[in-house]
Amino acid sequence: MLVITFGGIRPVQGQNTEWSRWYFGNQAGLRFTPDSAVVLTDSRMISASASASLCDSTGRLQLYSNGMRVWNGRHQLMRNGASLGGDSLSSQGCVVVPRPGAAGRYYLFTLDNWLGRNPRRGLRMAELDVAAAAGQGEVLRTNQPVVPDTLLLRLGQHDFMEQAALVRHPDGHSWWLVTHLLDTNVFLSVRIDGGAFTRSSVVLSSAGRVRTILPGNANSQVDGVGCMATSPDGHRLALNSLINGCEVFNFDPVTGLVSAPVFLGYGIYSYGVTFSPNGRLLYCSRQGPAFGTGCTKNAITEVRQFDVTLPAASIAASAVTVYNGCGAMVWGLQLAPNGAIYAANLRTDVPGPLATVLDVIRQPNVRGVGCQYTFAGLDLGVGHWVVRSFPVVPSLLPGQRLLAVAAMAGTMPGPGPGNSGRLACVGTAVALQATGSTLGAVGDTLEWDFGDGQQLRTVQQQASHTYRLPGSYTVQVRLRNGGQVQALRQLTLVTVAAPTVNLGPDLLQCAGQGATLTVGTPPPGTRIRWQDNSTAATLAVTAPGLYWAELTSAAGCTVRDSLRLSWHPQAPVVLVANGPLCPDKPVLLSVGAQPANTRYRWQDGSTAPGFTATLPDTYSLTLTTPAGCQVAASILLAYDNAGGCALTGSLPNIITPNNDQANDYFELKGLNATDWNLTIFNRWGREIFRQAAYNNRWNATAQPAGMYYYHLVNPATGQQYKGWLEVVK
Repeated sequence: MLVITFGGIRPVQGQNTEWSRWYFGNQAGLRFTPDSAVVLTDSRMISASASASLCDSTGRLQLYSNGMRVWNGRHQLMRNGASLGGDSLSSQGCVVVPRPGAAGRYYLFTLDNWLGRNPRRGLRMAELDVAAAAGQGEVLRTNQPVVPDTLLLRLGQHDFMEQAALVRHPDGHSWWLVTHLLDTNVFLSVRIDGGAFTRSSVVLSSAGRVRTILPGNANSQVDGVGCMATSPDGHRLALNSLINGCEVFNFDPVTGLVSAPVFLGYGIYSYGVTFSPNGRLLYCSRQGPAFGTGCTKNAITEVRQFDVTLPAASIAASAVTVYNGCGAMVWGLQLAPNGAIYAANLRTDVPGPLATVLDVIRQPNVRGVGCQYTFAGLDLGVGHWVVRSFPVVPSLLPGQRLLAVAAMAGTMPGPGPGNSGRLACVGTAVALQATGSTLGAVGDTLEWDFGDGQQLRTVQQQASHTYRLPGSYTVQVRLRNGGQVQALRQLTLVTVAAPTVNLGPDLLQCAGQGATLTVGTPPPGTRIRWQDNSTAATLAVTAPGLYWAELTSAAGCTVRDSLRLSWHPQAPVVLVANGPLCPDKPVLLSVGAQPANTRYRWQDGSTAPGFTATLPDTYSLTLTTPAGCQVAASILLAYDNAGGCALTGSLPNIITPNNDQANDYFELKGLNATDWNLTIFNRWGREIFRQAAYNNRWNATAQPAGMYYYHLVNPATGQQYKGWLEVVK
């Protein structure tokens, strides 16, 4: 397997994977991706010209044929597939297309070869079923006439040229198979819609030159040989034939009519024709004898490029030769799904087997030699070649460019199949996508009718719309070019009202104050979800933050409301005293400066900003801010134990216990001794005396003279004193 990639090539607009594999020529094949061509060598088919191949929508090969035989996707002959009645020498004598409305069924059309069969069969059809015969595939019927004989009799001509083109109808369902009657200027466009082929299926157009037989040779009729092609937008058609050369026309994919011919010239041995991916340029090939040309080989060839966007009178003069070869013969030209054009170059200057290479136009949208015509640009591999033609590939507009309109976001599945009856919610934007639309042709627009009186025109394939009322709406999308509607797709939307939810305004509350949020009483079947994934109708909140509730109706419409809970800013409130509390020294309690209109309430009911404390106790204050928030603070006061309070009494620092009635005892003069607990330590720190409710009677009995230390504690006030005294004996 060989993969050839082309930098800068852009895929054909609306590329369809059904024609992403080509089987043609002598066991040759190509598989295309958007930017490459992969050489295939698994074909069982041999054909000088006629070929057709088709994949399913996933790109899996379904069948290929040379008009005489048909193979399945496993390269096996289908049942009854060995004799279709066509001829592999016919230039475009084999065309395959899915039968509309019948999955797995295909139509295979054949055209005669003008140098062979007599009597002529003209345009015939076979029907295939790829799933039949246990997956082998089966030809269900062959040799079926497509154009009624009565019509051909009236036209006076039963003979068809070998050219054919395939165009998708704007309805995205049916197809046009375009052919031409020999020795006339009559085109026949056959509508393929899955039904029977009748007179009403055929549209006749008289346009352009009469495609006559070769002058002086009434038996050869070689002007039936050549190729036909349609532009990617489906609005131009080109015909190139050996004798009468190349012509370009307008084509209406709605009606199937061919009109407005423009003759581009060329003469004997004109053959190949194709359009650029953007449809602005046309390529035609011609070859002929080399004598009198200065070419020393036995043949010459050239490929010309025309600008078909010019006024009709200027198109022929716009010809630019992009390839001129001596000893080469370029026959078929075909635009591929990867955006390149491939040319069948039958090289006569190479001895031995036919050449196994294709020429490639790498940048076919570029005017002039900048299109990069590359001689021998792709090698098909030893034993694989093409003589004249490639498979017939359909135009990609409008069917491939506007397949359907679908709701991509903002809707839910409805009761109908597919997109039918899609449900949308009132007040929610619906994102719509026109699938398959790439809008590459000049003048393309999409017209959106949303069914509620609102319309929109875009060059993009997306649109968004919000419905304001419940109801059923038909969304229609028209692909328009040059004033003509090329395709119409529609989608039914049923809009339903979403549930309502209102959590109320944002809350600004006092610190520590919570709230209970509620969604009310929703309709039955409504699903509730809060931001914490709880599902009750109410939610208790106790901290600042953003809270939301989401309600989803039984129909799937979702609505959300949110609320932010905030607390009033409040600096910490701390009670402080203006000094230490002492028995003879009260303190003033306060909380510092507060905003105007702040209210105070102390534990005793007083309302002044400050409070005078005289005794050890717990003091409390409730402060009400201007916003009405209450803040509590308290303080526990005790007498200062660190010496901040002066001792009101007089403590001796020496005693002389000698019974002289003077300084015999350690007396707490000026204090109520029984209010205090006394502990005395000797100089070594060992406790030698302890008494609660001291009675002023310690005199160091049984203790030696020396230094002692005392610790006084008032259990009622918490006051403490420490000191020393000397015992003299």
